Amino acid sequence: MSRKHPFTALFLVAIVTSLLSLSSPVQALPGTISRNSIVMRVSPTYIATQVRDGDYIGPITVSNTGPVPLDLEGVVHEGGHNENGIPVFPASMSNASANGVLLTLEPTEFRLMPGESRSIKVRAHVSRGFSGGAYPIILLQGKPAGGKQAEEIHARSQVGVLTLITVAAGRKQEQICASTDITSIVLSQDPVDKSITVSAICENQGNIHTTLSGTAIIRDCLGQPASLTQLTSAVCLPGYKRVITGRFEPGNLKKGIYVAEVLVNAGASSLPSIPVAFQVTDIGVLSLNYDSKTHAPSDT
Repeated sequence: MSRKHPFTALFLVAIVTSLLSLSSPVQALPGTISRNSIVMRVSPTYIATQVRDGDYIGPITVSNTGPVPLDLEGVVHEGGHNENGIPVFPASMSNASANGVLLTLEPTEFRLMPGESRSIKVRAHVSRGFSGGAYPIILLQGKPAGGKQAEEIHARSQVGVLTLITVAAGRKQEQICASTDITSIVLSQDPVDKSITVSAICENQGNIHTTLSGTAIIRDCLGQPASLTQLTSAVCLPGYKRVITGRFEPGNLKKGIYVAEVLVNAGASSLPSIPVAFQVTDIGVLSLNYDSKTHAPSDT
């Protein structure tokens, strides 16, 4: 993400539902914990709070629920996602300032004996004049104490705490906005049940995250609605693309020409709708003929 403006007030919320898989507590099934296993629990796995420069966020509680002592370290990475919402790490912050925001952990390194817990304070340091969003992921990494080798670890040793940090604009600061466009629309058909999936790929060119949602309507050649579906809801970070999809049930469309109209909302704003023309054959198979605005290839 290329956001170069510095900050003054923060708001942290969960990144996106699909990113929560990264932050699952490290666990093992009963009866499978070996004497070298790491079993740690972190709470919360996302943070929602509003702070000013210098305020503390959290705290984050880390518990050693396994059988061996653990050495733990906390690091901070800038977070992002691919089109499907899978987390990516575009750059390592290493507890350094990124986009006007510095998160420091207190403490950054500590040891937990079996059954022990410890609270970590997270402090936000905000540069003056910044407005927009930053998206750090706090990673808590554990290893058996006493220099045991990595190959002896029989459980995951890393848990992520996900955040969205938003900085409110002051009078002289740049306006916070999510500028979202639909870059392409894709229709696809299940070869077995003939159901139709519509995918809208959206790009956020603003300086703050936004929630994408919407509907897709199939209309016949007379403009009458023939089928309707809701698009999945997802959060899109600034500088990233995100795909939201909907599925039309099979068997609703007879042979003929149709138009799929995709209506996407980015937060409270509605994006211009994009029509996609297609034909249904006498055996229920799509023959696609995309509108030129979608930049998608045509089958015809």
